[in-house]
Amino acid sequence: MFVLCWGLLPFLLYLGFVGAVWRCWRREKGSGQSDVLEEPLVSVVVPFRNEEKHLPALVAALREQSHPDSLLEFLLVDDGSSDGGPAFLRRELADDARFVLLSSPARGKKQALRHAFDRCKGSLVLTTDADCVPAPGWVAAVATAFTAQEADFLFGLVRMRPGGGLFGAFESADYMALQLSGAGAALLGMPVFCSAASMAFRRSAYFELRDRVGGQAWASGDDVFLLHAFKSAHKRIVFVKDAAAVVETPVGGSLPAYLRQRMRWGGKARAYKDGASLGLAGVVFLSNLWLLALVAGALLGACSPWWPVLAFGIKAVVDGLLLREGFRFLDADYPTGRHVLFSLFHPFLLLLTALGGLLSTPKWK
Repeated sequence: MFVLCWGLLPFLLYLGFVGAVWRCWRREKGSGQSDVLEEPLVSVVVPFRNEEKHLPALVAALREQSHPDSLLEFLLVDDGSSDGGPAFLRRELADDARFVLLSSPARGKKQALRHAFDRCKGSLVLTTDADCVPAPGWVAAVATAFTAQEADFLFGLVRMRPGGGLFGAFESADYMALQLSGAGAALLGMPVFCSAASMAFRRSAYFELRDRVGGQAWASGDDVFLLHAFKSAHKRIVFVKDAAAVVETPVGGSLPAYLRQRMRWGGKARAYKDGASLGLAGVVFLSNLWLLALVAGALLGACSPWWPVLAFGIKAVVDGLLLREGFRFLDADYPTGRHVLFSLFHPFLLLLTALGGLLSTPKWK
C-alpha cells in the first residue's frame, strides 16, 4: 500500500498542472500581428563558440527578418572560437552595417552575453543561439508583443527541426513538452523557465536587475536565472504565442547528446531560488519516480500489475492532449502510436538525467 500511495499526490499535482496548461493554451488566441504606434529599436544578440557549420544558416535567417533595417542591429559575440566561424563572419558581414562582430574578453556564455548587452543600442534586446534558425517574422512578432503588451520580458516557442530518426522524434516531442510547460506556466501567471533561443527583455530593466541575477557560478542557465530575476522584481513577463515568432533548433541526434543536454539543464536547478520552479521540478521528478516504483512494485508482487498500467495510461493521455495542441500549432503531426512508445520509456530517461544533473557540474561546450 505504501508503494501505491506515497507518490499519488505528486502524480495528481502533475496531472493537474498539465491539464491547466492544456486549457490555458487552448484559450490563448495568440499575439498575432497588430499595428503599433511606434516600433522599437531591436538589438539581436547571438553568442557563439565553434559554430562554423551553423553560422551560414543563422546569418541568412537574420538577414530575412521583416523588422525595418533602420530599427535593427545584430551583435554576434565570439566566445573563444577555434574554428573558422569568426573568419567566415568577417568576410560575410563586411558590407552589412546591421551586423557587429564582437569578441568576448572573458570565457563563458554568460560573460559573452554580458559583453554584448553592454554594447546594445536597442530598447528591446532579443537573443537566440548560433545553431538556431528564426522564422522571418521572429523579430517583428516579438517587437509587436513588446510594445502592444508593454512587456519587460518576453519569450517565444522553440521547436526542434524534424529529423534524426525515431530517437530524434522522441527528442523533439520531449523538447516540445518542456516548451509548452514553460509557455503554459507563463500564461497561468507563474513563469518558471524559458529558452535563450527566443528570449527578449527591456534593456533598461536589464540594467536595473543585472546585479540581482542568480546562478553566476553556473555555466548554464543564463535564460532561466534572468527570467527569475525579472519575476522576483515583479516585471511584466509575456509568452509570445505567435507562429511567426517560432525559432528552430537542431536535435541532438543521439542518446549521449540528449543525456548531456538534459543533465546540464537539470543540474542548474540546484541554484534555483524561485519557489514555483523548485516546486514544479519536484512534482515532475516525484511523479515519474512513482511510476517507476509502481513498475518495481508490480514486478516484486507488492501491488497489482494493473496499477502501473493505469498510471502510465492516464499520464500518456494527459501528456498527449497537450503535445497534440503544440504540434497542431506548428502544423505538424504527432502520431498516437509514437506517443505511446515515447510515454513508456520517458520516465526512465527523466529519472536518469535528473539524478545525473544533480551529481554533475554543467558546462557550456
